[in-house]
Amino acid sequence: MSEQSALLRLLVNGDKEFKTTTLNVGSLTPTLFTSQLTVDYARKLVTFYNNSDATSGETMIGHSSAIFTGNSGENGYPLPIGAEITVPVFRKLNKVTGAEETLDIYLLCVSGEADIRVFEVA
Repeated sequence: MSEQSALLRLLVNGDKEFKTTTLNVGSLTPTLFTSQLTVDYARKLVTFYNNSDATSGETMIGHSSAIFTGNSGENGYPLPIGAEITVPVFRKLNKVTGAEETLDIYLLCVSGEADIRVFEVA
């Protein structure tokens, strides 16, 4: 798919597939999000919702496992309990090869274990 086609597809509402999954995130190592869509459609968005209870579940989100210095999450973006983060474009086009690549998203729970709900739309 050309870059222009990929950008034009973003103007259309999701019409291929959507999937909701649960992701359990621990505090020892960052968890790489992996798509659960059954067909390899170009994703239009992915939403992460922190469904953890009040005693644990403070979660950080980031583009690389390396940003979580000492597993503290201090360089990640916070995903508070009861909050959601939407990433509108979940694929990127490699300008050198022209191939589509997925955008890596890592999650790390700072305290305990987090119950993260993921909603993907293609």
